[in-house]
Amino acid sequence: MGAGQGNLLGLPKKGGSYGPSAQRPGKVSVHKRIMTTTLPLIGVTSGLRLESESQQTSELYVARRYLNALEDAGGLGVPLPIVRTEAEAEQLLDRLDGLLLTGGADIPPDYYGEDRHPATKDLPRERVESELTLVRRALELDKPLLAICYGHQLLCVALGGTLYQHIGGDVQSDLEHRPSGGARAALHPVTVTPSRLARIVKEETCEVPSSHHQCVKEPPTVCEVTARAPDGIIEALEHKGTRFVVGVQWHPELARQDPWSRRLFDAFVGECAG
Repeated sequence: MGAGQGNLLGLPKKGGSYGPSAQRPGKVSVHKRIMTTTLPLIGVTSGLRLESESQQTSELYVARRYLNALEDAGGLGVPLPIVRTEAEAEQLLDRLDGLLLTGGADIPPDYYGEDRHPATKDLPRERVESELTLVRRALELDKPLLAICYGHQLLCVALGGTLYQHIGGDVQSDLEHRPSGGARAALHPVTVTPSRLARIVKEETCEVPSSHHQCVKEPPTVCEVTARAPDGIIEALEHKGTRFVVGVQWHPELARQDPWSRRLFDAFVGECAG
């Protein structure tokens, strides 16, 4: 993001927008809503692109779909930089109302005491360290937190849990958890157990978009498992002693047309606004 773009808070530039048009049908523009209400500011973790030769960070990015999902629910997503210290994390989180952990590749397995599986594709440690610092500080501050896919796995590891590194290797399943044939996501059902998540989505079974090859092995002791796939794989976690800390293994931002997905983002943004 270059200097002078005026986009550090994720706001569209003049004449631009998050989506394909300046204003989605039936939606009030971001600028009009800013004039009439104070939107909750929600930090959104950024992906990293590395220079192929130097392996130094060259770009930070956030997929627009995460920002759109928050905007549709009445929030404003703030793409986050890499933080290197707890002090930096605290300064950021003091200015934010919540934290959204986005998707990504794999956490290096030494973070949870495992040897590497050949299918594991590590994310840059710079990103993992930054997000672990943000998660731990957000929990200390009792900030609402929603974790998606890799973010769900990161939440698990941050709280002392472990992961299966490859579905079909470490753990067997006939269910498709990641897409094939060029599809954006695989679809499969999850069963939601009685929990905060169940009260939010108002469904016992949801058909969810999925794109992952790793999953929770041993959940943290402070978390409750609140959804599973038909093959038994853990699909959602909730921290039992916090205001709102929910992790889902699927991608709700890819299912914003579904009522259960909108309810999840509405509940999260509502907690951030409160």
